[in-house]
Amino acid sequence: MATSHKRETARRKPRAAAIAGPLAVLATGAAVTIGVLANGPSSSLTALDSTKAAADLGSVAGDRQAAEKDTTHEREVVSRDVVDRTPLVALSPVEQLMTDDAVAKAINSASTKLWTTEVLNLWSRPDDQAKNTGEVDEAERVLATGRSFGDRVEIVVDDKAYWVTAGYLDDEKPAIASVDGQCTNGTTVDSGVSASIVKIHQAVCSGWPSISTYGTLRGAAATTAPAGPSTS
Repeated sequence: MATSHKRETARRKPRAAAIAGPLAVLATGAAVTIGVLANGPSSSLTALDSTKAAADLGSVAGDRQAAEKDTTHEREVVSRDVVDRTPLVALSPVEQLMTDDAVAKAINSASTKLWTTEVLNLWSRPDDQAKNTGEVDEAERVLATGRSFGDRVEIVVDDKAYWVTAGYLDDEKPAIASVDGQCTNGTTVDSGVSASIVKIHQAVCSGWPSISTYGTLRGAAATTAPAGPSTS
């Protein structure tokens, strides 16, 4: 019995091998089929669709960037155009005279020296917006810049430019009447006249020594002087 069982077992082994062989072939074929399906047309189509979608998105993004760039350029052009077309505010003739460069140039180029013939107000500018900044005494020598506007002329005092009323500058120094001046032409006043008459005589005599005859409207304060032409 034991021998018979061994023979039966030995005879069954080839049958198991015969069955295993076809199964291996079938498994191999299935694996190949799966591989073919994985790399088949559907996979290629999917890859192509993804590439095309990415390209389309890139194109859209590029178009958008180009559009934004064009819009920015247009804004810049419009902005520059608006600035360029803004009209400049023209300066009035007085404002042109009063610019820092114009005043500095006038001061540096001033070379004409003139005498003031009266006490003159110093004005900050030549128009009705001028402010009185002080005075310059009579018989003061000042520099004239040669610039004028309306009834005022520009002078330089202490290295600063001012405007004064025209007609009160002269090449020659004016004589200054002073009650404290010395009378050198030999004229006198009558005794008994008022102190005011004495001061007037003293001022006129010291300022204009060529005048040798004086008098009042009533003739009560006639003066005596050396012989010579009579002047009143």
